[in-house]
Amino acid sequence: MSFWKALLEQAAEPGSWTAKLAAVLGVVALAAILYLIIFFFERRLKRRMEKIGGLSAPRLRPMVSSISVIASLLRWAVLLLALLYVLISIGINPLPVLTGVGFLGALIAFGSQSLVKDLVTGMFMLLEGQYTEGDYVSLNGVFGRVLSLSFRVTVLETPDGKRQYFPNGGITAVSVYPAPEASFELLVPLTSEEAAESFQPVLESLAQTIQQAFPARVLYTGPVAAWGGSVAPGLRQVVVVRPGYESLVTDDWVGRIRSLLEAQALTPPGGLAPRARPQSVPSDAPVAG
Repeated sequence: MSFWKALLEQAAEPGSWTAKLAAVLGVVALAAILYLIIFFFERRLKRRMEKIGGLSAPRLRPMVSSISVIASLLRWAVLLLALLYVLISIGINPLPVLTGVGFLGALIAFGSQSLVKDLVTGMFMLLEGQYTEGDYVSLNGVFGRVLSLSFRVTVLETPDGKRQYFPNGGITAVSVYPAPEASFELLVPLTSEEAAESFQPVLESLAQTIQQAFPARVLYTGPVAAWGGSVAPGLRQVVVVRPGYESLVTDDWVGRIRSLLEAQALTPPGGLAPRARPQSVPSDAPVAG
């Protein structure tokens, strides 16, 4: 009995390895619990914001992003404090770690430069408010809706339902769009009603050709309808494209229509030319996710 009693007394001493191990395990467990609590409350607050339009109302999007930023700060604070306590408990001086010497320097030497770059870039992106959760953006040429953003990574949901993760330090080009689509009304003036009637299948065939050539860019092509009446006859058609590809309609599409009109000698007098007029997305057009 005296042997086991002496062993237990030695293990209970503040300087013993068992006491240090127990302290380290206690701190790790407490940090894990705090991390999960922060994550739970973050998800709960976001769900409440979603119920009142947090991801669709522009005025509420910054509030959703602020929740992510605060939660990210708290999680990093918990991890940092836990790490410092563990280092102190096992007898390592944390001062060289904080000053970038020793342990932290070794981490950077083994490739943590990208992590530091992600954190610093993410901090400036969040402080500047370049985009928030729910915004439609193009990151490095990839279009989608921002699902979440933190100091380290931005999560993007692409139109095909995939989730893409972008380390903030690797984001070099950002475009923010007010809507997931760009809608235009193609207006084509013609010389007569007969010319409009004969040119209608040509315009429909052109829309089909362009949509087949650019399926990821052209989201919708509406039916060709009469426009202008007997005084100024013409045709109109609604087309919807992905944001960032507006020039496909305003330049390429309109240019092809102009060439077809000239080839068939259907250009009306007075300098009237086909044009693309921006408009709101039609109700029967598909909405990107």
